[in-house]
Amino acid sequence: MNKVKYLLVVIISLFFINTITVKADEKYYVKSMKSDNTINEIGSYDTYNEALENMNKYSSNENDVALIYYNDKIINASYAIGNIGGRGIIYMYQNATDKERGKKYYTYIESNWGSDVAFLDYYNSSTPMVKIAISGIVGWTQLSNVDINPINKKTVRVTTSSGIRIRKEPTTSSEKIGFADYNTSYVYYETKEAEGYTWYKIQAGELIDGWLLMDHGLRQIMEIVQHIIFHKVMF
Repeated sequence: MNKVKYLLVVIISLFFINTITVKADEKYYVKSMKSDNTINEIGSYDTYNEALENMNKYSSNENDVALIYYNDKIINASYAIGNIGGRGIIYMYQNATDKERGKKYYTYIESNWGSDVAFLDYYNSSTPMVKIAISGIVGWTQLSNVDINPINKKTVRVTTSSGIRIRKEPTTSSEKIGFADYNTSYVYYETKEAEGYTWYKIQAGELIDGWLLMDHGLRQIMEIVQHIIFHKVMF
């Protein structure tokens, strides 16, 4: 008899385990990211439009950018760049609803054209879309094709495929103490003019504290802010 009771308890427990579903967090969170990379929550909202309204109300600047998160992913930001690296061919649509309505893409871009794109807008739907610009092409593509990164004026990104040496001191003759790989970004803490170049002091991991040379292989993220604002106004 006890074995029968035990068996019934196990069956009932398995039934409830299989029927209980964990509901995903469907709220939209508006947060701010400061230049030191600290993140503060502004509020949580049931709809995207509420979140968008409150993101736009926030006084964003290059030191403090408002963002919208959904399911732990950034889907919109006051100032941001997009990253399409490693995604191959990306199809572009003229309107945000074209893909959802079954319309054909109007052109395509390839991620090897460059990893950085100007992030211009977000369209909330069952097929989330983002508006981007690169190499004179402006259009909409799926959110899954783009990583949205808020602009932080204290960030530099390596843009040369061969990478850049990290040196102990801000001179080209200084000891090499590390290597900055292509498409990696670093927060910088100090700048110095030396040998006719601008050097950026960065920390790469816990042990490496060194300098990167600003040349053709290093871009300060804030340099493309005006490009993004221009496209937001024009398009």
